[in-house]
Amino acid sequence: MSPPTITHQKGFKRYNLSTDHWRQSSKLIPNYNQLSPYQFKDLLIKVIPLDHHQNIEQWFTTFTMLQFIQQRAELMCTVFQLKIEQDYWNHRAKLTILPIMIWLLEISKDVTQQNCINWDHTKTKINIKHRQQIIENKLKQANTKLNIHLQQPYPFYWQMENKPSMDHLTNIIADALIILIRNSLYSFRTNFEQTKIQLDFDINDAHLVKSFYDLNPTEEQVSIHLFDLICNTPYFLFFLYL
Repeated sequence: MSPPTITHQKGFKRYNLSTDHWRQSSKLIPNYNQLSPYQFKDLLIKVIPLDHHQNIEQWFTTFTMLQFIQQRAELMCTVFQLKIEQDYWNHRAKLTILPIMIWLLEISKDVTQQNCINWDHTKTKINIKHRQQIIENKLKQANTKLNIHLQQPYPFYWQMENKPSMDHLTNIIADALIILIRNSLYSFRTNFEQTKIQLDFDINDAHLVKSFYDLNPTEEQVSIHLFDLICNTPYFLFFLYL
């Protein structure tokens, strides 16, 4: 028996955690360009070890230096952000080879809704591959821009007499930038990690539903199954309580 189609839940909306809501998640990306160089300095100095503050503070007195480091931070952040997205879409691509995923791609949206399967039917293999290609192209461009910037010497570098000391400070700043960006992208990264976990739960739910229909249940058993699903939704319990 094939899963029945939905007839009584039109207009029933449910937030689909399996969907990548880019408009919401993009708000979690830091924008260092919106900060003044001195605001950025205050942000960066917090992740630099205290015993280096005095030397770093002296080095951060020029606007040109701060602007240069801030620009590098923005380029690094873009690369880090795109790698997080790339990891997410690669994860989704690996899932498409699972038998349960093939089943989900074949059934209708009505079936997933009626059986309370949290699934986004727009994420087909073609769609996922397209998103992977977009992220890959963006990442290549971002890496190119970052590598060009990394090849540029820090302002006033050639005017410095103590080059070893200068190199030591640049290494400290490089480490601080990585820490700053990772901290800034924590919520963005967590959003995608949680979505990946939710995907695993959704796939498990789908597997249970498919296993039920593979047993060729009777119409009465299907009705009981669907009734149990409805009765255990938060919406039903809420109205029952009222």
